Amino acid sequence: MRLPWRKASRSGRLQGQVLSFGPHFLEDRPMIDTLKPGQTVRCTLVKLPRSRGNAKTLRSLMLLDPQNIKSLRRAQVARRRTTVVYNRGNRDWVQRRPCARIVSMRTGANWSFVYNHDLAAELRSVEPLVRIEAA
Repeated sequence: MRLPWRKASRSGRLQGQVLSFGPHFLEDRPMIDTLKPGQTVRCTLVKLPRSRGNAKTLRSLMLLDPQNIKSLRRAQVARRRTTVVYNRGNRDWVQRRPCARIVSMRTGANWSFVYNHDLAAELRSVEPLVRIEAA
């Protein structure tokens, strides 16, 4: 792994000199590297995803919002309460309802969630599409 304060020579070997010091060095770091586990993060969708993978990643990140978690839980309880069970051939059959689509992809959508290191790779993959800020 190449460290940001080390410079690689032409032969690929690392030289031991430090490239920069001071507060300007911290400004070059991406926002994701400055986040701490347990910190609340606020994201805003700046650009709509073009690929299906990015859309799925964004949808999973949006579902981490506490309001969305509560909405999904309430929808699940309502589905369980209103499940239709009917009898065919002396067996109970359950008419399963599809899950609610709580989140919608639109530019300017805001959500917040508690950050942990497991989410770093997902945030990096959709970093051009969202604005990430500490809440």
